[in-house]
Amino acid sequence: MKYEIECEAVAIVASILIFGFIVSTGWIEEFFDDDSILDPTFAEMKEFIENDCTEQMSWVEGVFTCYDFSNRVLNNAKLQNIRAGRVHLDDSHAIVCFDTVDEGMWFLEPQNDGLFSSYQLNKMKSRGYYNFAVSGLKDYEYLVFSNWYISQWNNEPVSRI
Repeated sequence: MKYEIECEAVAIVASILIFGFIVSTGWIEEFFDDDSILDPTFAEMKEFIENDCTEQMSWVEGVFTCYDFSNRVLNNAKLQNIRAGRVHLDDSHAIVCFDTVDEGMWFLEPQNDGLFSSYQLNKMKSRGYYNFAVSGLKDYEYLVFSNWYISQWNNEPVSRI
């Protein structure tokens, strides 16, 4: 990796985000050439997740929610030149995905760093619910959902799958 993610500096960015100064199109886009944002290897993804401190943020109803957790991971990944996407479960929950070059698609619950495979997410979809226990969240048992789609790759709109 080019440099370590500084949790305190990112916390300042998150504070700014909470007060609405960062627009959803992505505050960091102007500083990076999109050609430099690449899909990571599985090991690079794991290293990024271990160094990212988004899971240390507190969820606050209406202020800092799953969308904000996902947005923060996307911005942090972009700082590391790692391609990441925001995934919506129906339109009720947001998580993050990485399309690794060696292990395929992986999903991250950004509130606690729970990592799970495409197979696991599609199995949950076939059962009709997102199992928070798989992702590591203990506060909720499950979330009913029937579809998932990638809404953005590092804050650039894409079409639904």
